[in-house]
Amino acid sequence: MHAVPEIEGQRERYDIVSFDLAPGDATIHHAATLHHAPANRSDGTRRRAYIQRWAGDDVTYNPRPDAMAIKRPPPLQAGERLAGELFPVVWRRDGGPRL
Repeated sequence: MHAVPEIEGQRERYDIVSFDLAPGDATIHHAATLHHAPANRSDGTRRRAYIQRWAGDDVTYNPRPDAMAIKRPPPLQAGERLAGELFPVVWRRDGGPRL
């Protein structure tokens, strides 16, 4: 895992992409994509975010202390397939049961 470079002081060195978003808009990106939102300077409106993580049925839990922190780690052991209440099945290749 590489340290995040100091970007703000040398923005011209990076290929920075930005979008004008309005309330209700969403961005979709890989979890390892470096992303940022400006601070909420409003006194009366809270910033809210909703995160979904999608994974294939072959994905296993691989806790890594040097990667992104998970505030609520799943009750899984390393190597176990993602399953249970935190990982609902929304689609199956074989057409089997889901949600």
